[in-house]
Amino acid sequence: RGARAAADVVVAAAERGVPGGSGDPIFIVWYKWSDLRLLDSEPLVRANRRASQEPGGGRVVHLHLLEREPLVGRSRVSGLPRCGARRAFFWRQAVEDLAQSLELHGQQLLVCT
Repeated sequence: RGARAAADVVVAAAERGVPGGSGDPIFIVWYKWSDLRLLDSEPLVRANRRASQEPGGGRVVHLHLLEREPLVGRSRVSGLPRCGARRAFFWRQAVEDLAQSLELHGQQLLVCT
């Protein structure tokens, strides 16, 4: 389900022209629930390198999928919530910080549900 949503977002973004609508190749950086960082991010380095090597310039799309299960699901073994209020608050702050950091570099984080 998540991969399909990501594909739909990238196709819609390309059709609307934000980003990659010029027909430039699109390179996706998928920020997982457990890895919301810019520093020392190998996928980000690779995407930027490949985009810069494209003759007309490629585009990098920054994507985070909001997965419901880790936020509201329960453990199969203990039945306890998988994510407490503190962790959910920390995750939200991390996503907001990532989005702000990308904006400082003229980029945008797409958050999809």
